[in-house]
Amino acid sequence: MNWICPTCKRTFKHENQQHSCKIISLPELLENKNENVIKVFSQLRSFLLSLDNVIENPLRNNILYSSKAIFASIKLKKSYIDFEFFLNNEIDEFPVYKTLKISKNRIVHFVKIETNENIDEQLMNWITQSYELVNK
Repeated sequence: MNWICPTCKRTFKHENQQHSCKIISLPELLENKNENVIKVFSQLRSFLLSLDNVIENPLRNNILYSSKAIFASIKLKKSYIDFEFFLNNEIDEFPVYKTLKISKNRIVHFVKIETNENIDEQLMNWITQSYELVNK
């Protein structure tokens, strides 16, 4: 059974799960970002939201995408997007620049996205795998 934080009203898998209640609007988060970052974000966001039952949570430092659990995170930087997704296996190939094992079956993968061309079939496949992993 899921737990809903009484302060921010976000849904979590575990009761009293650690999180930040600092939620801001998407327009606030996009404020003062360069045009290219906004274009790239729009394309990536469209793909993420095309998956079934995806919830978008804009926070102070990033935007989380979840279904049954978080499967992706977008951090808007000055001239690029730092994108994170979770898999149960490690991918050690470009464009993944870093990985971090966070549990027995979860590895965070980090990808720097600078242009819409970086959102290619390979990346969309990894995102889909991450989404499917949390929806098993």
